[in-house]
Amino acid sequence: MWGYYAVRRPDKFRILNKLEFVSTSQDDSLIKAMEFIVAHRTSRKEWIPINPGNDKPILKDISWIPGRWLKPTTGQTKKKKGVPEEINRRHFEVCVFE
Repeated sequence: MWGYYAVRRPDKFRILNKLEFVSTSQDDSLIKAMEFIVAHRTSRKEWIPINPGNDKPILKDISWIPGRWLKPTTGQTKKKKGVPEEINRRHFEVCVFE
């Protein structure tokens, strides 16, 4: 899926930068995920830390990730309590934009 997505990646980030997304409920985990991928868009690392320890956003909730995306994005086969220490940048971007 990355091959299809990579061609359109700049357009998708342009949309994220132009539009202001708001949650229609108190659950803003997807909004936080969008902020996370925008902050890491220039990263070349395959796996990026969930808590980078600098001024970049921290990803606290991944409960919204569909089951089929869990293994490619986190390396886990089952949803566990808490958040993994790192996440696959490419797969996570595609998951968020999907």
